[in-house]
Amino acid sequence: ADPIGMTSAKLIGASHPNGFSTNAWFEWGTTTNYGQSTPIINLGSGNSPVMFNKKVNLFCCGTEYHFRAVAENDGGTAYGEDLSFSTVACAVDDSVFVDGFEAACISD
Repeated sequence: ADPIGMTSAKLIGASHPNGFSTNAWFEWGTTTNYGQSTPIINLGSGNSPVMFNKKVNLFCCGTEYHFRAVAENDGGTAYGEDLSFSTVACAVDDSVFVDGFEAACISD
């Protein structure tokens, strides 16, 4: 994951479609049960590795998160290894504000 901010991160993965039409996404959360997933990203059906990424928002600051890449096609479903990162420590408190309103942090 890079870059990692106080309440967001860019998740990065790669998959090899092997000639099959392939979709990919990330599963993420505060444990290896994940609990959240990103929208599906179409990787096409080429014969070489394809990098993909997705920015996720509304993390709690100063919190460890787990994520993995997932890719699926007619050849099956592949799960990437569990990776983790921590968001930047909170500046003032644990609150996250969206459009001026306090929002709950995302967790499992």
